[in-house]
Amino acid sequence: MAIKTVSAAGGNFNATGTWVGAVAPVAGDGIVANATSGNLTLSADTVSLISADFTGYTGTLALSTREFTFNTAGTVFLTIGSGMTITFTTGNGRFRIQRAITITSNGKALPVSITGSLTTTLVGDLTINYSNNLNTTITGADAIFTSTTSVDLSSLIMASGFKFYIRPSATMALSSTGLPRGYTVFDTTQSITITDPIQLQPGTAVANTDVQTIEFGKTASWSGAGTTNSRPNLMYNLTGAWSGSTFSLVSTANNNIYELMSYMSAGISVNLNLTKKLNLNGLIVLSVPGTSKATLNVVGSGGFSASNVFIDNTRIVNGTSFNTNTSALKLSSDGTYSITNLLVSGLTAGNIGLLSSFTASVPATVSITNGGYFYAQITDINNVGTTQYALTQNGNTLTRTTGFTNSVSGGGGGGAFTFVN
Repeated sequence: MAIKTVSAAGGNFNATGTWVGAVAPVAGDGIVANATSGNLTLSADTVSLISADFTGYTGTLALSTREFTFNTAGTVFLTIGSGMTITFTTGNGRFRIQRAITITSNGKALPVSITGSLTTTLVGDLTINYSNNLNTTITGADAIFTSTTSVDLSSLIMASGFKFYIRPSATMALSSTGLPRGYTVFDTTQSITITDPIQLQPGTAVANTDVQTIEFGKTASWSGAGTTNSRPNLMYNLTGAWSGSTFSLVSTANNNIYELMSYMSAGISVNLNLTKKLNLNGLIVLSVPGTSKATLNVVGSGGFSASNVFIDNTRIVNGTSFNTNTSALKLSSDGTYSITNLLVSGLTAGNIGLLSSFTASVPATVSITNGGYFYAQITDINNVGTTQYALTQNGNTLTRTTGFTNSVSGGGGGGAFTFVN
């Protein structure tokens, strides 16, 4: 390995006159461009480099339609100079990374393609203004995706403590192929078009090891087949390899989501973390046969307003109904919940020990206009002394100071409630 320095004259990467000593880099070399180096242009893809150090460089790196390639075993790094200029042709020019690498971007936006299930260590946040592949684990800092070109993000993993921001510079078409594992934030004033419901189901899921969060901060507008009435559909499809994993939806602004569907296998716990109001047309919780309860847990202080909440415990396999695994919606925040229609299905008196639960801690207000709770259990599980808890259903109001329970009816419709003052 040798280190080659860009000369004061600069020039094409593969020309000998571009380099001090008149020797162009060969595979396995590293390069340096400093304050005395001239402009560097790629007229062809580079040889496979181990490093590139542009510290102090004030010239222009013109990628054009070519690839600046890192694919040499060893200590691989890319350091960008804060005073340099990078130009490229969208869709072709890029830094192509095929080894574990440390990137110091110094605030510059970079076109990058990362392949090979590698670890990318960032020194300072990295802004990605174009990518056609992000198959890597990113650690060390946050990544900010400003590209308007859709890319399959399902192979990207953000290490714990770091976030991937989707912040396109203009209208963006988002592929339905999945979102990164780790923490993803929609944080844009632009419009996003989605082709199918946004899914928490990356194709490279590893059983029992995944933690994934989607945060809806701000998005100007949504459109496309994956939306209804300019609201995105969000689907948690948490079966198979996802069993035992942890997932969260965070709403930090007053967000509108058309339908939130959780299709959960046994043992799955999904959290909705709300700091602002979440407006839903439909909230659907579906379970599949298993040995333990799957729970959708609402935490935070925002609460939600939903036209329809549907908790379905009925799964039919080969003509037989199974109720061994029941879905539950658990309200654990101190927000205000408004539900126009609550439906709980699939329960019978014979499996009363495996009831669906609609629970809430206090202080909280739950308003249910209509509903059918077939052997459903509605209960305050925390029993927090004299804090007031209010429940209104079909015009009846319950004010609770010491606790309340319900008695189960012999048929459908939810039964009678015992009001304890």
